[in-house]
Order: sequence, then C-alpha cells, then structure tokens
Amino acid sequence: MGHLVIGQHTEEEPDIHPNEVPHWKVGLSISHAFLPAGSHDNFNEKLLIVPAIGIELFYNINQKWGIIWANEVTMQSYVVSNVKEDNLKREFPIVSAIVANYHIGKRFYLNAGPGLEIEKHANFFIFRFGLEYELVISEGWDVAPATHFETKQGKFGAFYFGVTIARHFGK
Repeated sequence: MGHLVIGQHTEEEPDIHPNEVPHWKVGLSISHAFLPAGSHDNFNEKLLIVPAIGIELFYNINQKWGIIWANEVTMQSYVVSNVKEDNLKREFPIVSAIVANYHIGKRFYLNAGPGLEIEKHANFFIFRFGLEYELVISEGWDVAPATHFETKQGKFGAFYFGVTIARHFGK
C-alpha cells in the first residue's frame, strides 16, 4: 500500500544553546512619529509626522525573553490640537521606557512596557507596545525595522515607524 506525503519545507531557526545567546546589544535608531492633527513650523496638519532619534540597550535573559531600555528624542517641536487640552505644545520631548521583549519566532519580536515622556510643558507616563523584525547583517550586527504605538497618559497616542542598527556583545 502506498502513502502520499505532502509536506512544506520551512526555514528552521538555528537551535542556540542558552549560554550562546549574546546577552547585550546596543543600538541606534531613527524613526518617524505619526501624531494626531496639529501644527508645526506654522503649518496646520491633519497628521503630524515628526522625526526621532534614539539609543537602545538590550539585555537578552534567554532565547525568548529580553529587556530593552529605549531612549529617544523627537527632533522637532509641534502642537497637538485634538487632545483633551487645547493645543498641547511639545518641544523636543524625550522618551525613556523599559520594555519587555518576547521572541515570537522567525526573527520577530513583540515588546511592551511603561516609560516617561519628559518635556518642559508637561511630562507624561507612556505605555509602549510594538513589533520588530531582526535582520542579521554580519556577525554581531543586526538591522531591525520596527513599529510601535505609544499612548501618552490617555491624552493622545503616536505610531512610530523606524529602524535600529545594533551591535551584539557579551555571552
């Protein structure tokens, strides 16, 4: 009696021993924040798009879990107009967040965690959650396109799209 076997070849991720996972990684990021309606440089917009740069420190606990200390500064002042307070002015806000990073497989990571947005007019507690895809470009280096959403103390939210270039070190 014959058997018909139908299969699908899938790319397997290498099985890395937990002691071989690089524990530390430092990265530089560039992104754009997409914010609700407002204004910047004397132009009113239905959607604000502002650039941000950052530095991130990653610590991998094991193959599945890690912690990220993410810090970024928005490189432009702007005013958000459709918030609970009229015309919320933001001048080069700085965000610092500690997020948990979970490897869901095939180089994809989910991350979420709390932080603080510091700005001279008003500081906000934030909560960030996002998705990242890690591409290894050479031994010890990776590039990670990512997106995340931040809610800023219930006043407004922002979507970020960007890329991080990172260097791994320490085992």
